[in-house]
Amino acid sequence: MLSTIEALPPEINLNVVKSLSREDQLAYSLVSHTTRQLAIPSIFRSCNLTWSFGNKKLDELMNIGRDIKTAITTLTVSPLLCKQAEQSQKLLCALEALPNISSLHIDDYYTHLLRPELKSKLSSLAAVLFAVRNTPLQDLHISLAGETEIDVPPFSGPAGLNSCNIEWRARDDASPRRMVEYLYTFIHPSLGNLRHLSILDYDHHRNGAPPATPSPIFDLRGLHPACTRMRKFACTTTSQDTQVLAVFAEMFPDLTNLNVCFDGYRRYRWAVWTNECLQALSLFPNLRLLKLGIDLELEAKDWLMDDRDIAWYRRCFLRRFEVTKLIAEVCPLLQRCKWKQLSIDSEGNDQEFEFVVAEENVSSGRSRVVKPIKLWWMSSRYHDALGGELPDDMIEEDRVDSLRIWRRH
Repeated sequence: MLSTIEALPPEINLNVVKSLSREDQLAYSLVSHTTRQLAIPSIFRSCNLTWSFGNKKLDELMNIGRDIKTAITTLTVSPLLCKQAEQSQKLLCALEALPNISSLHIDDYYTHLLRPELKSKLSSLAAVLFAVRNTPLQDLHISLAGETEIDVPPFSGPAGLNSCNIEWRARDDASPRRMVEYLYTFIHPSLGNLRHLSILDYDHHRNGAPPATPSPIFDLRGLHPACTRMRKFACTTTSQDTQVLAVFAEMFPDLTNLNVCFDGYRRYRWAVWTNECLQALSLFPNLRLLKLGIDLELEAKDWLMDDRDIAWYRRCFLRRFEVTKLIAEVCPLLQRCKWKQLSIDSEGNDQEFEFVVAEENVSSGRSRVVKPIKLWWMSSRYHDALGGELPDDMIEEDRVDSLRIWRRH
């Protein structure tokens, strides 16, 4: 085999051939040496280093041909795989040998769930980012493990990022503000260039009661002028302060896609919809896609009493239907609005309501109308359990199509 293939780990080499059809295997064996040299590196653009990688695997990565190293542009790595200093150093050396990384995923969260005896440290994150400091990094995804140890001072993240997704679980209950300040320092170098930013500030699997001190709201206004390049922003937080919506409007005035979920530790600790929320949303003139996780049942004193209460589902749906009509009036470019309703049963499952905003011809001209997307419990099968009627003009849409629309924008 040619040198670039010989340098690969045998199991990868074998999988390449096994994945081909019989005809392609034959064609593969007949192509010229030069063709292989040009074509094979393009297959290995993505590399995934999981916690199962040991010294042998890292040695194999270190020894692959330079053309393969140059071809790798997407990398997923878990610093938790490094239980020893020697292994950590090998990993960092391997990363420094990959010059063209443009998309980097650092995932300690699920590794920590699988290997809870391993402890995650912020210093590991800093070391990995330093190792790829000379790469053309554009997309960064960080998922910190629960209870990540704060063992280094605040440090700056990469500059010039186009997209950044951060699950920042290294909170300090004694000083909640501390980790937000770490987050500010980390994001600051890329603020002027970011187009997509996603923030999660807590641990889904955290046990126990909420901290006595509420989570601080995410506010970058003091660090940088308005981020006019930002188009897509998502924030999942335990804060109950809906005034943050107005803060986001000031920080990111040209957003087209906004996703804010006010999550919580326990049922009915969520943020509640108010008229101030509507006023804040009116400050986003270019908004096209909106997703909200805000409660509308507490104010109505309409609590879930039994699982699979279809009549309750309907009442929750109608509240969001009416509020979406109001939002469509103050957001003239809005195309879709999705609501995430938390804990709709005793098992803690969530439910999403989605609405399409469209223009239709009427006798007086064109009018903006809101149409719900039909859910499973809206079928005729459950009509007797609804406790009332549903809108006539509903859309039947495959969930995959909906997800594709939200991801594309």
